[in-house]
Amino acid sequence: KKQLDYALADVTHLRIIYEKLSQLVDNNNRKNWIKEEVNALLDPTLYTFDVREAWKRLKIKNPTPRLLGIIRELAAWRENEAQSRNVPRNRIARDDVILSLAIQKPRSLNALGMVRGLNDRQKTGRTANKILAAICDGIAVPIDDCPKVLKTRKNKGKSRPTSDLLKVLLKLKCEEHSVAQKLIANSDELDELARNDGAKIRALKGWRREIFGEDALALKHGKIAVTMKNDKYRIINI
Repeated sequence: KKQLDYALADVTHLRIIYEKLSQLVDNNNRKNWIKEEVNALLDPTLYTFDVREAWKRLKIKNPTPRLLGIIRELAAWRENEAQSRNVPRNRIARDDVILSLAIQKPRSLNALGMVRGLNDRQKTGRTANKILAAICDGIAVPIDDCPKVLKTRKNKGKSRPTSDLLKVLLKLKCEEHSVAQKLIANSDELDELARNDGAKIRALKGWRREIFGEDALALKHGKIAVTMKNDKYRIINI
């Protein structure tokens, strides 16, 4: 009965919340925003994931093509295991374990048993053999077929003042429209926008471009400015 009461209360409150949110959407003329967000969720490509791309989610220090090649195979193994067992990927192996395996490159069960972070089941039997096979596959990949090491942007520091200005503008526009900043852009996206007018980021698409993106580009090119008076920021045309 306790669970039934909980379920009933949940549905009851959700109905009330839906009605209030729907009214807010209507009052603020944001139905097009909702439609745009829902349409994005209907894109089939959003739900298809190439396990061979899973390695890109890991943060890797001092990468080399060979190291990335091994990590790619191990990350694909982890992704396949997680999908087949319907569990989070970190339940299979944490990122730091994947990195340790790629760096140490164990080629035998004894060597595999020395890697920290693996459970007993992963050190023997079929799972262990799959891990060793992934490592061997990564080692065997021709170097030209290994992932390329991306060069660090040397001009990142030069764009920092622009990024800082964009952050101020983002704060102002989000306060004006009562929208959370993280729904428009994060720090990495602002850095990319500071470097590139054609950045492939959310802030330059749809309703986000309308309330922030256009002004962000205008700020970059000196068409508008952010000023302060009486401890308050404001935007002016130039």
